[in-house]
Amino acid sequence: MQQDKILAGEVNELVLAIGERRRVVATYNGKRLCLEPHLLFFRHGEPYLLANNIAKQQLPDGETKLGQFKVAGLTAIILESDTFSPVAGFDGQPPRADDAVVLTVTG
Repeated sequence: MQQDKILAGEVNELVLAIGERRRVVATYNGKRLCLEPHLLFFRHGEPYLLANNIAKQQLPDGETKLGQFKVAGLTAIILESDTFSPVAGFDGQPPRADDAVVLTVTG
């Protein structure tokens, strides 16, 4: 069952990162990314991470768009000591109404 992955292995690093507002470095689709995890959620029984990819360019209006990452695709996750502040306007809500929130950054 995929929901068991939320409590196992590297996913624990994501839970800590959200709870402590710490950046993570991980490999996703063969690329090394530095992420600021904001929300861990389930969609159709699969865990996903909503995070700011700090290397990705902001939107033209200067707003930051959070990306969605399937947790199964995140490997070699390393919890960094650097902390972050949540993206301005982030309300803790999942991307879709039927997504189930597991953990989110607060205020």
